[in-house]
Amino acid sequence: MISEDIITIGTRIGDTVVDLGAMHLLEYFDGIPLTEDIFLQDTLNNFISDGKKTWRQARNRINEVFDIGNNSLQNSKDHKSIILFSLDEIEMQLPVQIGDYTDFYSSKEHATNVGNMFRDPENALMPNWLHIPVNEAEGYIFGMVLFNDWSDRDIQLEVDITTEKGVSTTISKSNFKYMYWTMA
Repeated sequence: MISEDIITIGTRIGDTVVDLGAMHLLEYFDGIPLTEDIFLQDTLNNFISDGKKTWRQARNRINEVFDIGNNSLQNSKDHKSIILFSLDEIEMQLPVQIGDYTDFYSSKEHATNVGNMFRDPENALMPNWLHIPVNEAEGYIFGMVLFNDWSDRDIQLEVDITTEKGVSTTISKSNFKYMYWTMA
């Protein structure tokens, strides 16, 4: 997030943005093994590399601080003024530097259809597709979004498939405020 030309890491709770960098500097994350600048960076990449245990500890601490029965932040007008922002006071930024992505086929039918384009129908679905170790992957997934790379074909323009052009790229926003910490 950007507020007053300062880039820090933030999280959204309802219509309020919480400056995690300010929370960390004010020692709300004491006892959690975080580097001093972990939330004072322009992406979450270093925080993500700390692993699920650290994500969970940070998430739990945020929940504790914002619990209705916890007065530590509620009673500090000074702290609230530098930690809490309304959405119109900040500019959201891309939260991570994307190194790569996984083109995941969301259904058996989709994977089979794609397989038919490259293999004969008898071998369209690769044998390992049914044995993807999803339970193992959960420990490595920080978050997710729905990414769609729209093509002419997707918006029903009549084009030759060999000359198909990318038209637009969208990232889901409909469930953004609920998806952010769901994997931690």
